[in-house]
Amino acid sequence: MPNPKVGDRVRVIEITDGDPCKIGDIGTVLEENHSPYVEFDRNIGGHDCDRQCKDGHGWAVAGWQIELVKEGQ
Repeated sequence: MPNPKVGDRVRVIEITDGDPCKIGDIGTVLEENHSPYVEFDRNIGGHDCDRQCKDGHGWAVAGWQIELVKEGQ
């Protein structure tokens, strides 16, 4: 996926070893980057993305691991 924009809603489509998120988890992009911090809707056991989100809900993910969520999905 091209670099996501702040506020984009995204879904995890691939994970790597050590990722606390699961395929299908949905969250909101917190920064524009090739490996952005995402605040997930649920507590994934992650971190707070340098105090940008609720503790446990954040994680950095690569652009190839996520896809945009279209409205109504």
